[in-house]
Amino acid sequence: MPSRLIDSRLLVRLYDDRLALFYGTDFVTELERVYANKGGRARCVNYRHVIDALVKKPRAFRRSQLRDDLLPDDNYKAIWQYVDETLMADEASYYMVKLLHLAKQSGCERQLGRFIAASIAQRQLPAIRECEERFLVIKPNKPSLSIKQHSLSAYANMIPGGLHG
Repeated sequence: MPSRLIDSRLLVRLYDDRLALFYGTDFVTELERVYANKGGRARCVNYRHVIDALVKKPRAFRRSQLRDDLLPDDNYKAIWQYVDETLMADEASYYMVKLLHLAKQSGCERQLGRFIAASIAQRQLPAIRECEERFLVIKPNKPSLSIKQHSLSAYANMIPGGLHG
């Protein structure tokens, strides 16, 4: 949920597969509906909602109760398993958090997951920098400027009596 809606009353429309949330008549968001087993509890956590905070403290990822729920699909679960086994504990947490943050920034979650999983299948783990260069496209915003250079005679006309008078 956006933080601006804390302590607000929302209308929730329940469907078999999703929850639609409204603030007044304005549509806010749609969440996947999850069902719990008998006597259990279910939760649906979207990493996009918490990843900005985790980037500041990536070591918290390792011991988080939500860790497995934060991984969006099987590719990311396999990536976590691989980095957890091959890297030091802090490096593995840092790598996974940076990867999830990159997935959020780039909007290429599936493609990024498939790329890393394919690299792992070849026993190579791409660096985060390499993934950023490949998936994070930053379009420079260059304004188009047209500059007209004034002639020197226009400046001479501004001086009363001419240049020598």
